[in-house]
Amino acid sequence: MKKKVLIIAIILTVFCTFSISAISLGPELGFVGTTNYGESIGVSLRLDQPNLIFSLYPSFGRYYYGNSYYYRNWVSLSAAVDYWFMNPKIADIAEDVSVNWFLGAGGMASVYFYYYSNSSTYIEGEIGARMPVGINFMILNWIEPYIQIAPTVGLAIHSEDSYYYYNNSTRFGVMWQIPLALGCRFKL
Repeated sequence: MKKKVLIIAIILTVFCTFSISAISLGPELGFVGTTNYGESIGVSLRLDQPNLIFSLYPSFGRYYYGNSYYYRNWVSLSAAVDYWFMNPKIADIAEDVSVNWFLGAGGMASVYFYYYSNSSTYIEGEIGARMPVGINFMILNWIEPYIQIAPTVGLAIHSEDSYYYYNNSTRFGVMWQIPLALGCRFKL
């Protein structure tokens, strides 16, 4: 009985916490030139109080090496959480449309699962700190299109079977990237 009461109390606490804060949710399209992070369509969730933004990018695919007999499958999951320190208004474009800019700090993590056609598998990962900066629009107080860059630096962890380890003989490396994200969140 005590467990049921505790579970109900936790669920109600979480529900009340999220209902106090405005929540925005929407798609995000990311572009990065250095790693797999953000090379797919993800989802972005924003809490107004506290001013936290969460991004999640799943990805999967197959890469063929020279011929159709040797290939690599991959599945990856990348996540980021940011806190915006500033989000001041730049200007009002129309009665219900404003342009703002933002600056924040946050972190990201990625995990990659690789499976080769020769039955070898390995896992790699990344963890880093980032600084998102960008422009967001508020339309009718519930539509929020945005564009941001988030310079990131961190640590990459490679499997001993990976291409990077084979060529560099190290399991750890410096990871850096400057992802560009375009998205639109809708207030729920």
